Amino acid sequence: IEQACWPAELCASSADILRRIDLDNTGQWVVEMDGKVVAVVYSQRIADIESLRNVTINDVPSLRDKNGPVVQLLGLNVLPEVQSLGLGDQLLDLILMRSALQGGVSKVAGITRCLEFSGSSRDEFDRFVAERTSDGRPTDPVMRFHHQHGASFLGAVHGYRPKDAQNVGAGVLLYYDFSGPGTTGSKSPRDHLEAGSESVKASLEYALLTVLGDAKRINFSWTRSFKDVGVDSLGLLEP
Repeated sequence: IEQACWPAELCASSADILRRIDLDNTGQWVVEMDGKVVAVVYSQRIADIESLRNVTINDVPSLRDKNGPVVQLLGLNVLPEVQSLGLGDQLLDLILMRSALQGGVSKVAGITRCLEFSGSSRDEFDRFVAERTSDGRPTDPVMRFHHQHGASFLGAVHGYRPKDAQNVGAGVLLYYDFSGPGTTGSKSPRDHLEAGSESVKASLEYALLTVLGDAKRINFSWTRSFKDVGVDSLGLLEP
């Protein structure tokens, strides 16, 4: 997946990916279809968003803080042949929902790259990042992908990916403040939980029943696994 989704000089190494899994296996999610991994999202917790302005991608592992209030998106990759299935949208919504339900987490952040930048200078990159369509959306499709899920943008971080010649070594800093996966301004999952329950157990049950949906929630029991209820990892991504 890494090689199919990134230029060769920007691919994360096998050692980097294994380190992410070893340090926080609950922050890394994959989608399997017919026994093959077709999509993945990587993340870690960090202390604050502003620290991302002062590092390169090679320094990112040093920012990890297992109790940090910010979840950093490290990568979201979907094989080209299945990108029409909307798995990227669903994986992003999943990581946003999970982060909103984690204790002590207030934001999700990341540094994305632009797909359609064709300039050759930092000034051109800054202008490109600031460009918007007539309806207020970013002109770059990757930025637009995050925008439609509720992201806000904090401008360019020059030198973040030194080997990314297409983006003149820069990336775009973005964050989600849990206004909600999907449309900006909707209630966050945490808002719904707080409104729906007083106790931790009841809040968790409310979240699980929401994930299960109308068809399977009747089978819910605290003594049964999701598999026993009839839900697999791909099923959790169904809209």
